[in-house]
Order: sequence, then structure tokens, then C-alpha cells
Amino acid sequence: MLQISKGIISINDNILFTFPNLIVHSDEIIGIVGDNGAGKTTFFNYIIENIRRKKIINFNGTYSLVKQIQPTDDMKSGGERTKATIIESLESHPALLMLDEPSTNLDTTQQIWLKDIINSFNGTLLLITHDESLLNLVNSLWIINDKKLTVYNESYREFLLNKEKSYKKQLTSYKQQQIQISKWKKQIQKREQRAERLKKGNGRKLSSSDKKAAGMTSHDAMEKKMQKSAKTLENRMNRTIKVQRPRTVKPIKFVDPNTKLLDNRTVLNIKDTTIKINDRILIDDVNLKLKYGDHIQITGKNGSGKTTMIKMVLRHKEKFFLNHISIGYFDQNHTSLADKDKVNSLIRASSDQNSQTIFATFSSLGIKEILTRRVSELSGGQRVKLQLAKILLGPHQLLILDEPTNYLDLRAKKGLEDFLINYPGTIILISHDIDFTEKLNFKTYNIKNKKLLNPILNNHYSSSEDDNLLLLKQRLGTFIADPNISMEEIKDLQNKIKKLETNR
Repeated sequence: MLQISKGIISINDNILFTFPNLIVHSDEIIGIVGDNGAGKTTFFNYIIENIRRKKIINFNGTYSLVKQIQPTDDMKSGGERTKATIIESLESHPALLMLDEPSTNLDTTQQIWLKDIINSFNGTLLLITHDESLLNLVNSLWIINDKKLTVYNESYREFLLNKEKSYKKQLTSYKQQQIQISKWKKQIQKREQRAERLKKGNGRKLSSSDKKAAGMTSHDAMEKKMQKSAKTLENRMNRTIKVQRPRTVKPIKFVDPNTKLLDNRTVLNIKDTTIKINDRILIDDVNLKLKYGDHIQITGKNGSGKTTMIKMVLRHKEKFFLNHISIGYFDQNHTSLADKDKVNSLIRASSDQNSQTIFATFSSLGIKEILTRRVSELSGGQRVKLQLAKILLGPHQLLILDEPTNYLDLRAKKGLEDFLINYPGTIILISHDIDFTEKLNFKTYNIKNKKLLNPILNNHYSSSEDDNLLLLKQRLGTFIADPNISMEEIKDLQNKIKKLETNR
């Protein structure tokens, strides 16, 4: 059992969040969720430090921390290094295992392996993740929001269902109250108008309805009573506790003057090209033709050549891309930003979008508050989001995004999803985040046996589909065991599995 006394997580006297007394039982899996920069990794370091010092935290067993793997330029993929680190951490048979974003950089096969590890782990597991498929494995959630950690003793799915119910309830209450407020305002206006007529006129000019409403015939008394009635109703309305409208994210609207000029034009044409690294063939005989507005994703196992292919065509833009087309490229190593730059000035200097679109994009990524700051004041997660926002909002007609969700929190992933769905230009997406890509529903090109398979020309079953089938079968087992899952949802998932099996 792990017991943590209530406390505060801070950096340089800056309070990140407070937390209550926390108790974690053996064999329990805790999912820790919060925006980038909320303090999740700092919290892990706090736990490790206080276990060592034997203060504040009551825990006597062995423990192991797997830190978030950062991208490097060596030959070993991030997924391979993550897997090796987790295997090494398990060799000591820890009673407490702490995983910080373990699915980052993992391909589909490695993600299946990770889920098996989590499900079979014999001990207490603390999991920092924004991967929804991993969150579906946890018993309880620690949600960090508004500088406070809140414990939810429920599964992630139960949390989402309750959150949706709460949203609908609040929206209904808000609409009902707005109707009532509108009625009050009309009544107040009507009574004030009657009082004004009484003030300007005299008793003989009053209508019988005014006299009847006032309940008297005296001109001054009637006027005072009407004014008092209006004021009483106004005070009642003002004293009413206002129901806040639940926050909704509006679709982002883009300004792209090139849409008509580029409509139906080919922006990328790769023909009979071999992708190599150190004379080793990764992808043979690549043929890929994209028109303006096409949205595709490229899948394949780690090391199959996805990133290498992208970097190769970018090195030879004049050969593969339409002349003068602007390309925005977000890679796994994230180009550095100048510390001295102001965020607002940086974005406006590199974007043709209006202020509303810029603000909406920053808001959907959860970083609207950084617009007034300098780059030097930003956390690592905020820098990643800023770099992504800079590319998304740039004057580009083609976006190439290589694992853009790796370091994004759940809110930012949803914001990116909405952005890409509404983006009018061409998108090439490389991602192993199946929950994310399923929602986008882009045309998928899969790399298999050193070939880039065209989804139109190659109707046979791919390794990517095989991996998806394994993940869907895992999900089906979770759904069947969850009493909150409806039969309709189970049947829908079973139909997806049946469709994939039929195409094998």
C-alpha cells in the first residue's frame, strides 16, 4: 500500500497544484491526467524523493520509475528505447511501478505489448498518460485541473460518461434559466413602461388596464407601486445565482487565399522512388500522388522508413512538390524556439490567419494564456504546443505532421483533431495513436514488406489492419467486462472486428 500525505507541488515558489491525502492499494492502477505543464512529472519526482527520505509518504516496498523517453538522433527508435527501459525496470520486480507517458513513440505492436505488461503487472502502478486506450485500463483517476488534484474512484469510461451527463445537465439548466431571465426582463420592461406612462399622464388619461394592474386610482400611488414592483423583480433577478454556460469549442475557420488557385492541382508526386538509409533499402518503388485538399496518414512499424521518406522528399522539394508551395513540417525532434521572442509577435509574424483564428487555435490547444509571454517563460510541454501552433497557423498549403500527439494532453489532442478535420489544405500525418487517427478517418497508406501500399490499388489485408484487429479484440474484452458498456457499443465493435476478419 502507498500512502501520501496531503501537500503542495511547486517549482521555484510557483504552486502547480495541491493534493489531498492519497491511498493506493496493491494491484491498483492509477491514471494521472492533466494538461501539459500541470506538474505530473514533478509529482512523480516528489513521490520518489519522499520515498527515499521516508517522509510524508508511507511505502516500504521496492519501486521503479520509467521516465518519458525523449527523441534522439541515434539509430534506435524511441519505441525500442521505451520498451527496453520498461523491460529493465521490471527485472527488479518492483512493488510500485511508475510510468511517465510510456506509449509515446510506440508503434501498434509495441502498444499491444505495453497493455499486456500493464494488465499482468503484479503490484501498484501509477500511470501518467494521455493515451485513451491506456486510460481504459485504470481503476481510478487522479485529475489535475485548476491547480488541484481530484480523485475519481471510477474507470476512465465512467469518468467520461459522468462528465457528459454533467455537461448536458448544466446546459439544460443554463437554457432554462436564460428563458426565465428573458421573461423577467420583459416583465420589468413592461412595468417600467407603465410607470413612465403614469408619470407623464394623469389619472384621466390612464387606461383601465393600468388602473386595474395598479389596484388603485391615485396617480402618484399607482406610479410608485409600479416602480417598486419593477425594482423588486429586478432585485430578484440579480440575486439569482447565475448558471454558467458550459464551455464549448467552436470550429476553427481558416483563411486560405490559395484554395481556388490550387483546387484539384497535384501538390506532391513521388514516382518510382526508392527510400534508402546507408545503402539499405527501407521502401522500394514508392509511388504517391496527392492533390490539394487530400488528407492521408502513413502507417508502419518503427524503423519501416516513414520519417526517412518524409525527410528525403523534403530535401528534394523541387523534384517532388509543386513549385512555390509552402510546407509546414512538424517533426519528432521539435525545432528550437528563440527564448527572447514574444509568443504573440512570433505567431503574427509567421501567420496569415486573423486574430480570431489564432486565439481559437491556441485556446483549443490549451495555451491561450501564453500569448502574452516570452518563449523563455514556457514549460517544455508549452514549447511543443507553441511549435505545433506555429506550423498549423503558418501560411502553408501542405502540412506534414510526424507523431504530433506524442507530447499532447487530452485537451490539446481534441483541439488538434478539430483543426485537422477543418483544414482546407493537404495533410500528411504519421501517427501510431490509433484512438486519434480513428476519429480523423484519413486515407491510410501502409508500409509493409518494404512497399508503400496504396489503399485504392491494394485491397489485400495489411499488417496495419492486422495490428488494428488485435487492438480491437483487446478492446472487446474490456467492453464485455465493463457493466457500463451498452450492448449497442459491443455489437458495433464486434461488427468492426468481423469486417476486418472478412477482408483477411
